[in-house]
Amino acid sequence: IISGLASGTQYYVVAYAVNHFGIAYSNEITVTTNTASTPKLGGIWVTTVSSDEINVASSITDNGGTPITSYGIQYGVEGEALGSPIVIGTNDPGNVGFSTGITGLSGATTYYARAYATNGSGTTYSPTGATMTLESATLHITTNTFMQFMLTRSNGSIEYLQTVDNNLDITNIDLN
Repeated sequence: IISGLASGTQYYVVAYAVNHFGIAYSNEITVTTNTASTPKLGGIWVTTVSSDEINVASSITDNGGTPITSYGIQYGVEGEALGSPIVIGTNDPGNVGFSTGITGLSGATTYYARAYATNGSGTTYSPTGATMTLESATLHITTNTFMQFMLTRSNGSIEYLQTVDNNLDITNIDLN
């Protein structure tokens, strides 16, 4: 086995043998190494987990003939460039799926994400996927009088209806 050869390169190979009679050579043969390419990725799956978290998943389907050196995702919001890569791995995992959760996001916001994989030939990006985080609200009311209130989503649907009577304390209503 001869290793360390450049991809897509033609080589000439001759075998030889040495004994007490001298040196014998084989016929010369020509071999060309396979051409390496950038990695191939499967689809992109971007799913909503909650009002401040999304999950992004993809897969490496072909390393392109050279080891993967980095893979992960990038994400951002509409109208802005995708942010710096979130590195999930730095060694060749083979042909596998990978995913990560992203937390600390703003509610009711559309996030875009794409996967990437890098090898010695370059970087490949998946198509961009999108999802919207859920709306949420936190409400803190302390009252000593009778009142009724409701929370509605931006589309007008009623999400929470409550009657409060005499010193009832309601906190942290989560609309997820």
